[in-house]
Amino acid sequence: MNDNALDAAARFTDPQSCLVAGTENLQSREPLMIDWARISWTAEAEVCIFRLLSALGGIEASRSFMEAQGFRMPPDNFSSENPYVHDDALRITAYWSIRNNGPKFPARGVLDRLRAAVPYSMVVNVYFSQDGSRVLAVQIGYNTV
Repeated sequence: MNDNALDAAARFTDPQSCLVAGTENLQSREPLMIDWARISWTAEAEVCIFRLLSALGGIEASRSFMEAQGFRMPPDNFSSENPYVHDDALRITAYWSIRNNGPKFPARGVLDRLRAAVPYSMVVNVYFSQDGSRVLAVQIGYNTV
């Protein structure tokens, strides 16, 4: 784990710490909304997605959660209905168009501003246990021209 991930885990200590104020009830039928304005780094977004999907119960909740955040999850391309199967994990993929929607969270620092300005999309890969019940990892990457 790198320093950014450790700092993110310390800042966002539980699923509720990632949510918009007033929507912290994990038992609510309303979709949970990440407070993207509080996210400063990719590592923080990874931690929050990891914590929230873990609290929601795994792969079955991933589509509705990611779509509530504004991500696109085509049903035929590594979604909760059709995950990519690794030897020891399942993977789903969600997309955010930076070109059409702007960055998902504000960029901080010179490198993050450059990273936010150059890519045309953000890709979130979430890895689950073979039975889909546990989140193993979240990785965010950027597609560039």
